[in-house]
Amino acid sequence: MDEVKKINESIVRIKNDLLKVLLSAGYITGILMMIVGFVMLLSELGMFYKINEINGWEKQKGIGKIVETYIETKSESDGFSGLIWSNSYRMLLYRVRVAFTYTYNGKEYTSYKFSYHEPWYDNPTIPQYESHVLKPGTIVDVWVNPADPDDAYIANKSYTQYDPIAIDIAIILAGAYIVYNSTK
Repeated sequence: MDEVKKINESIVRIKNDLLKVLLSAGYITGILMMIVGFVMLLSELGMFYKINEINGWEKQKGIGKIVETYIETKSESDGFSGLIWSNSYRMLLYRVRVAFTYTYNGKEYTSYKFSYHEPWYDNPTIPQYESHVLKPGTIVDVWVNPADPDDAYIANKSYTQYDPIAIDIAIILAGAYIVYNSTK
């Protein structure tokens, strides 16, 4: 029981020492954190803006033809390391990839962009379904950018990964907290 108490006291001491170090750096640490968080947030919000912009394009009915479809996979490791234990594992991720041709204003184009936001799935069911529906030779509707007809998509998947935005906001707020407390 004494060992657990000592470990807990050590963890509290380390947390307090880390807070003191961060606060002693004051403005520099806080401002750097706020800048990094803001840049990351702008990147994520750019994704929302582009998806909304694509929704404004007129969907061209039946102008696309699927040339090739396949499921792309990648392996990713994930895990954590703590003071007492660590855990790590690998996971396989999936997404559908599509090549299609389309004719817009009398000119033929080729695109390899299924959707602007192409999320990776840890379950192959959705990509398998999409690849089954989008077989070569299938006629599809296409969202075409009227300002740049080379920019076209078969789907406009919604953006549902809100964790990065929450983390970016937390980084900005932590930076603001450090700046605020370093002025006291």
